[in-house]
Amino acid sequence: MSWLRLLADTARGSLGLWQLAIWIPLIAVIPEFLQHIAEVKLGMFESREAFRALAAAPERMAWGYLKVGGLVAAWLVTAWFWFRREGARPDWGKVGVAVAINVAATMVMLLLDRTLPKATAQLAGIVLSIATLPLLAYLMGALAGDAGMTLRRSFTAGWLIALRMIVLTAAGFVVLQWLHGLNHKLALGQPDGLVWALMVWDSLIVGLMATWLGTAMHRGYRGVVFAKR
Repeated sequence: MSWLRLLADTARGSLGLWQLAIWIPLIAVIPEFLQHIAEVKLGMFESREAFRALAAAPERMAWGYLKVGGLVAAWLVTAWFWFRREGARPDWGKVGVAVAINVAATMVMLLLDRTLPKATAQLAGIVLSIATLPLLAYLMGALAGDAGMTLRRSFTAGWLIALRMIVLTAAGFVVLQWLHGLNHKLALGQPDGLVWALMVWDSLIVGLMATWLGTAMHRGYRGVVFAKR
């Protein structure tokens, strides 16, 4: 396996999905843009001070939950799309179990963050994140219809697979997240026309985040450059 080839193939797949199935990135793009509409109406981009003061405004946060849900749904559908292109048949029962376990792990981390001292909560979060890493392999195995990737096997043979998925995901996500933050900074104090242009662009960046995440998870799970069969 060549990491450079795998990375290049992930980039091609992430961008190519916009032509193959534009409706998938739109699952993430539309909620993101709806939140931007609320942010502009609140006046968040009038200044740095306004942005900080309104960051936790209920009108904004309500859309935030939908935005996160859209992003997660879009990357899962992206991964499903690539497995389906291979002819794989997902085990939806296992997918449901995998999603439920991952959600439960996330809720535990949120609970720890709220109940423990900051330093302790951060350490506990890191430990829990590492301990549950193989669950990603189990989730992708369920989407791939891989009967051999049981929950038990994910914690024995799934570590390297999950690590490969994480490394490949991070390679693109870190850059896209940086662009996402930069768009907000560039919009501060700008004329309305430029703010709206940046928010449209930012929404597309979030859509690309989703297609990158799902494509990286698929390529990382398989460990090979994708070729339609």
